[in-house]
Amino acid sequence: MTIAWMPWARALATAKNAICDGITEAYHTPERALWGRYSQPYYEVQGAFYSRKNSNITFQTLDDLKSYRIGFMRGASVSAEFDAASFLNKTEVNSLKQGLKMLDRNRLDLIINNRLVIEFELGNMEAENYGISDRIVIVNPYVTARNLHVLFSKKSKNSQILILDFNKGLDKIKKNGVYDDILSKHTNK
Repeated sequence: MTIAWMPWARALATAKNAICDGITEAYHTPERALWGRYSQPYYEVQGAFYSRKNSNITFQTLDDLKSYRIGFMRGASVSAEFDAASFLNKTEVNSLKQGLKMLDRNRLDLIINNRLVIEFELGNMEAENYGISDRIVIVNPYVTARNLHVLFSKKSKNSQILILDFNKGLDKIKKNGVYDDILSKHTNK
C-alpha cells in the first residue's frame, strides 16, 4: 500500500480518475456516489466554524453569516446546506494552513472544517511558532456531524475487493478493541 498526501481537490480528482484506488476522510455526497464506492463509515466528525477571538461572531443559522467572508477547503463538501448556500461569501483555500493564516490576517472572517483537523493544524502551526492558536477560537454551535469513509473509484478494477477487505478489517478491529485504542490515543473519545 502506498499513501500519498496531497491537496483535497487533487486527491478527489486522482481518485475519481482511478489514478489511485481511493481516498480516506471522504464524506458521502450524491456527486461522489456517481463515480465512487464508499466503505462503511469509520468515524464521525464535527464541522465547525472558527474565527478570530476578538470578532465575537455568533450565529444560529447559516443565514446569520451572510455578511462574513468564509473560508473552506478547495473541493470540499461541508454539508448539503452549506454547499448549496449560494448567498454566503465563500472563499476556497488550498490548504488549512493558508486559510488559518488568512483568518488571522483578517482576510477571512470565518473558516470551516473538521474540528479535529483544525485543532491539529493549529497545534502544528504553534509548533512552527506562528503563535496564532490563542487568537483563533471555535464558534458554536457545530455546523455538521458527518461520517468519514474510504472512497474507492468505480474505475479501479479492485474497488469492490478493497471495500470488502477494508470493511472486514474495520469490523475486526472494532470487535477486538484496537479501534477504541486508536481513538483514545488520537482523539478525545
